[in-house]
Amino acid sequence: MCNPAIIMVAATALSAYSQYSQGQQAQAQSEFQSKIDYNNAVAAKYQAENAARLGEIEVEELRLAQARGRAQGETAYAASGVQLGSGSPLSWSMDYAEQGARDIEMSRYNTAANVYGFDRQAQNLRLQGQLTKQAGKNAAQSSLLSTAGTVASGASSYYRAKQG
Repeated sequence: MCNPAIIMVAATALSAYSQYSQGQQAQAQSEFQSKIDYNNAVAAKYQAENAARLGEIEVEELRLAQARGRAQGETAYAASGVQLGSGSPLSWSMDYAEQGARDIEMSRYNTAANVYGFDRQAQNLRLQGQLTKQAGKNAAQSSLLSTAGTVASGASSYYRAKQG
């Protein structure tokens, strides 16, 4: 028959190895998730940069559309024989310019809000990656302590068995 002390030592060794292995797996998983978070943060930063570029393009398109619309309106007034520098044509021109300026400012505001959101997302993902990485390190360290405790407990049980 097998010696109970040998079985106890083997069980302790298996338990200790299992705890150590679990800690290593937790750390590896956390490292992997941390890399995913970092890559997602880079993607969010690119989205912020893209949103800023698209916002600039939109503002330029609004300016061009405003210039075209104003020119078409002035051409229509002039074709009707209306004097452009006063009265209704002047009022229309001023209103048109004011609305165009509001459209441009709204576009800039929306762009800034989008860029800010993507920047915050990138920052949060970087921080999440750091926290995930640290959690993996903590799990690995905890598993080492648990392993040491298991070995100590097994050694104590072995010693008592030998004594008794």
